[in-house]
Amino acid sequence: MNYPCWLSKPQLEQAQALVDLGFHYCGDADNFCGCEYPCGKVGTWQFGTHPGECCLDAVCNGALYSWELETDPRCDEPGFFEARLAEAKKTIKTVIKNQKLKQQSSAIQLSLF
Repeated sequence: MNYPCWLSKPQLEQAQALVDLGFHYCGDADNFCGCEYPCGKVGTWQFGTHPGECCLDAVCNGALYSWELETDPRCDEPGFFEARLAEAKKTIKTVIKNQKLKQQSSAIQLSLF
């Protein structure tokens, strides 16, 4: 799978978590229509969607990832989109939290030597 070379290692780890959730990498966000309906931000990730589409976009440092939700038969159910958005945000928050814990753990370990 292709990943943008300009994302940092932590951002790539976060992107992989989104891919594992169901997102796919689309390319440079400048080559696509912007998110007309912003849905929030977590860390360096901006979430949004487009009118008339059942998809969720995530943009980080110009890299666009999209989760096409229309294939799910529940797509038109009330609260479906909001639940997927909450799931994506929680995924990024969890990865960021784990990255911070790793960083603190390695800093403590280095200080013992």
